[in-house]
Amino acid sequence: MKRPSLGLVLCLAGGLAAGAAQIAPPAVAFRVAEKDLVPEGITHDAQTGRFFLGSIRKEKVVAVDREGRASDFIPSGRDGVMEGLGLKVDVKRRRLWVLSNKDIDDRHLSAVHVFHVDSGALLKKFVLDDKAPRLFNDLVLMKDGSAYISDTNARRIYCVPGDLARLEPFLESKEFLEEANGIAASPDEAFLYVAAAKHIALVEVSGKAIRPIEESAGVDDSGIDGLCYYRGGLVAVVNGVKTEADIHIARFALSPDGRRLLGKTVIDKGNPLFNIPTTAVIVGDDLFCLADTCLDVFLRNQMDDPTKLKEPTVLRYRLK
Repeated sequence: MKRPSLGLVLCLAGGLAAGAAQIAPPAVAFRVAEKDLVPEGITHDAQTGRFFLGSIRKEKVVAVDREGRASDFIPSGRDGVMEGLGLKVDVKRRRLWVLSNKDIDDRHLSAVHVFHVDSGALLKKFVLDDKAPRLFNDLVLMKDGSAYISDTNARRIYCVPGDLARLEPFLESKEFLEEANGIAASPDEAFLYVAAAKHIALVEVSGKAIRPIEESAGVDDSGIDGLCYYRGGLVAVVNGVKTEADIHIARFALSPDGRRLLGKTVIDKGNPLFNIPTTAVIVGDDLFCLADTCLDVFLRNQMDDPTKLKEPTVLRYRLK
């Protein structure tokens, strides 16, 4: 989620694909009793069953156990964690990846933190700190332990190899990575799917070729924030739309070769629990989405008004 004014969040692009239909409603998976948390990123550890939420306002990471009990995993500001965005768990290597950012005067700081997901010990940290506009937004993990990271403001993708040796630019595109946000990978890791302002960009990992993904007639793939791969398709949290009522969660069908969007189905739209939903995580055949984040209250600088704050809420959608 890029952090501009609320107006820009809601006006990047939008509208639903013709003929899209809403399907079964979700259930509340859990709530966090910390109304001023303003979470943006969510991930899940399949080994322990814990969820992790990254906080923009509190600059920390919260863990939520199987019983829905929340506690600080990385307390505010520890190890230099700033305003938290994307998170991912590498279950095999027991790593928790955390992206955070902060603007201080004319400096733009963006960081990649890698923690041990059980102990919380810091394993590696990369920080970029200069006057170049950037925003580390989301990431996808590969089978070899490497990570690809979207940089919203620089219109760039970064890479960290599995041995955590370095952070390096992978690909930049002023044309195709505008407002680069959610990022996912095909099962064979041949492609990256990157949510840009007006389209999903298709990136060939081996040759670094990039272009907007091909779309069937009537399929709108603009305004996406969180993006996940699931069973031959993509699931997206779409908040870059014309009005708050148009915010929705959608499922895109992919062609067998993964190069084309064949169709779009709306999973949920206009839900009263949507308070700028941001990102989601797939757990088995369920989608867990950060739905009520109070992000609009934060962007409007209204956090001092307790009547506008609600407990962060995660919704669960049955996808299969």
